[in-house]
Parts: sequence; structure tokens; C-alpha cells
Amino acid sequence: MPHKLKEQRIECPNCGHNIRVSLDASEGDQDYYDECPACCREMHLNASVNSFAQWFVLWSWFADQIQC
Repeated sequence: MPHKLKEQRIECPNCGHNIRVSLDASEGDQDYYDECPACCREMHLNASVNSFAQWFVLWSWFADQIQC
């Protein structure tokens, strides 16, 4: 299956910096953590892709804090 790279701008939920995110829409729904290049804080990203991979919705929010 060919890769269907999709790009979307999001705002870091920690500092408000605009970030360009690229996803391979052929991989279906995705849930992962990434680090903001501006504030270096972790954010949780969740992408929902439709069955034809013609569009996707990307949400971002604060990463859960891990307590030791």
C-alpha cells in the first residue's frame, strides 16, 4: 500500500507554538507522544483517519504526568 503522507499544523498545548505534523495516513488511527521543539515538553497526539485516508483529524493535549 502506498504511503499517504498528510500534513497538519497544530498548536502545542503547553506553550502555544505552531508545529507542522506529518502523518502516514495509510497506517490508520494513531496515538503517540511527541516533544515540542520550542518548549521541549511532551504532548500527547491522537490522529483519526477515515477509511479512505483522504482526511484526518489530529488532537493534541498535555502529556500525562508520570509520578515516580
